[in-house]
Amino acid sequence: MKKKIVNVLLSAAVIATMMFSVTACGAKTDEVQDTAADTPVSTVQDDVADVQESTTQAQESTAAPESTVAAEGQMSLEEWTESEECKQFLDMMNEGMADQGVTVLFEVDGDVISLVYQYNEQIEVADNAEEAMSELFSSNASLFESVRDELISETGNENTVLRIEYRNADDSVVYSQDF
Repeated sequence: MKKKIVNVLLSAAVIATMMFSVTACGAKTDEVQDTAADTPVSTVQDDVADVQESTTQAQESTAAPESTVAAEGQMSLEEWTESEECKQFLDMMNEGMADQGVTVLFEVDGDVISLVYQYNEQIEVADNAEEAMSELFSSNASLFESVRDELISETGNENTVLRIEYRNADDSVVYSQDF
């Protein structure tokens, strides 16, 4: 089951990572606005469709019988973020994102588990970035909801909320959406 969560999280992370083309992480101010304006949402959505297809295949190949969930026991969201699988996921994501100037981390506050993309340097966000991000995340809500559902299954916490959050270097929230 944990392998399934990591596979689904990786797919969700790929989609979240694509959003850097909308916010143009690490680019100069002029480039941020040009990139965001020149990146059609439909192009990003086509890439997302490919990722979703891969995710479905990964889910099918790693699906565990329902009895496995009960046999493994349940853990809190905090315990899950401290698990070896979660640490490996974060290590892999941070290694892959190092050249983009982003650090990936999890935070837990009650029933909310946040997958945070923290910019290492302050960026200026294009005017249309929030709208484009909202559209892309909303159109792919089922993927993020499946991550949330896997976390609910793993932890037994029916109130779990998955938050995807982008933060600037000064900790200000660039974008946030709950699933």
